Amino acid sequence: MKATLLGLLTLALLAALVYFLMGAGVLQPGDLQADEAPAGIAYFAGICYVVGGLLILARKRWLWVIGAVINALVIVMFIAAYAARPAVLFSLPGLATKSAQILLEMGLIYLIVTHKREKEAVRRLPRLGGHHVLGSGYRRCSEGSGILTTCGAATPAALRTE
Repeated sequence: MKATLLGLLTLALLAALVYFLMGAGVLQPGDLQADEAPAGIAYFAGICYVVGGLLILARKRWLWVIGAVINALVIVMFIAAYAARPAVLFSLPGLATKSAQILLEMGLIYLIVTHKREKEAVRRLPRLGGHHVLGSGYRRCSEGSGILTTCGAATPAALRTE
């Protein structure tokens, strides 16, 4: 999950970077004039993607859902606004931001779906001493103690019996 979170953060930061470059006038989205694409909007979008990318790391499903909805709205609004202007749609900034945003959307949906399944699976596990335990039995951590424990394992995979 750590690699997925970092990958999604990278995609959000890539989208933010492109927006910042558009705001600074380094990248020009197709045939848009300065009055059609104010720098403030690009900077605002860049800041939103930086904040959103960092919030992905919070590992809160409800934040992922809100992020996925907002990101989907951004993609749909862009396509709706510039559908008749292929020079904007297929410009370097247009393709760069939308590629990152579409991949980000797919990753957020993946996290949302798999996180819910993982939580449900853990909730159904038997418990021993406040810890969820996988497998049909428990293992003894220290010989002679006679106490059956999970040996301080932190992950479900480490809790499986041998």
